[in-house]
Amino acid sequence: MSATSRDDVAPLMATTELATRLVAAERRCIQDWLLALADEPGDPFRIRIAEIGATTALACWAVPAEILNRVFELTQADIERIPEILAFYDAHGAAPTFDLNPYTVTGFWQQPNVTSALARHGLHHGHSTTCSLGDRPPTSRPRLPG
Repeated sequence: MSATSRDDVAPLMATTELATRLVAAERRCIQDWLLALADEPGDPFRIRIAEIGATTALACWAVPAEILNRVFELTQADIERIPEILAFYDAHGAAPTFDLNPYTVTGFWQQPNVTSALARHGLHHGHSTTCSLGDRPPTSRPRLPG
């Protein structure tokens, strides 16, 4: 078998540990990006970062983009800190987006429930994004006509 054979690669399995690592990597990426923007003279982007419980709250209140104003790693353990997290964003005039990891947040039928707690604070489901894991792409692609 060649080095590119699918038989040489162990299948990647989605696990809680892997999902947690992927979310942490995304948080670090966005956080590093914001820290680079924060180094600009005069703080034109108004970057603020807070660690609240186990969550990381990232705010860029000069740019109202959802990708920059995010709460990462919220779990049932920090439900009682939601008012504190919202106060952080209110103080900086930013609207947060809560990134919920389905591998670390319990289902809606289980208590305590993060999505219900967020709804009690006036937040609602706005959109869904996922870190999708799947089979590797083929090493050769069919030739397109033309």
